Amino acid sequence: MNGGFGMGTWKAASAALILLSLAVTACAPHQQTKTAAPRTPTCKPLSTSYSYYSDQELLDCKHLANMGSVEAAFTVGEYLSGRGKITDGLVWLDMAAEKGHSGALMRLFNVYRIGGEIPKNGAKSEEYFAKAVERKAEWAVLMGARRDEATDPARSFAVYLDFARKGNCHAQIKVARSYFKGDIIGQNLTQAYFWSLVVPTNAKTPAEYHPVSGLYYDTPGYERSDALDRLLSNSALKTPCYSYDTLLPKLDTSKNPGDLGGRLIH
Repeated sequence: MNGGFGMGTWKAASAALILLSLAVTACAPHQQTKTAAPRTPTCKPLSTSYSYYSDQELLDCKHLANMGSVEAAFTVGEYLSGRGKITDGLVWLDMAAEKGHSGALMRLFNVYRIGGEIPKNGAKSEEYFAKAVERKAEWAVLMGARRDEATDPARSFAVYLDFARKGNCHAQIKVARSYFKGDIIGQNLTQAYFWSLVVPTNAKTPAEYHPVSGLYYDTPGYERSDALDRLLSNSALKTPCYSYDTLLPKLDTSKNPGDLGGRLIH
């Protein structure tokens, strides 16, 4: 008998090796091709009027705006408007305004009221003001209350008091002054004193307010003063109450401290 391997033995051995190789391959972990994670678009808010966006960053903001982001639409509108592309910017601001963005509504109210960059259009400005009131934007509701003081002082004061209770320092100043003067609400020096103490605790917290509302002033028609239009281009949606101490009723320490009425002076 031949001591070497016969042909049949070699075939059997080869088949066994092939089966073993297939078994090892099947049990070995599969090598997966690594792919880069998809990039998620983001839109950083404008920190200042001098903020710069790369082409890709601006495209990301536009993409998010088209996907429904109100803040992204406002950001694109403000960014383009601030770089001389006012017509393009208005399209995006209008997109944000239609969804109730308070800042976009204020910006469009300002742009059409003051003109310059685009033709002045008072009717269009008032249209955005009406939309802002409908959307309950604080700045617009406060301005509307100021406009209505002569015809419906009780309702106007109720608006001021509501926002004052919610922490709007501008409304709190108005409430304190109104209680002291007794012009649109019955005079109440105790309440005037109370609100004059509340204001400083909120004065540094930015709150919605429009400078042309003339909220702090007594002169009729203040809002219509053309001299105030210069405030429009730089008016921020929310501002702290910088000069609250000059607007509140003052304490006269020369009077009897127990006499609250005697302590309050204008």
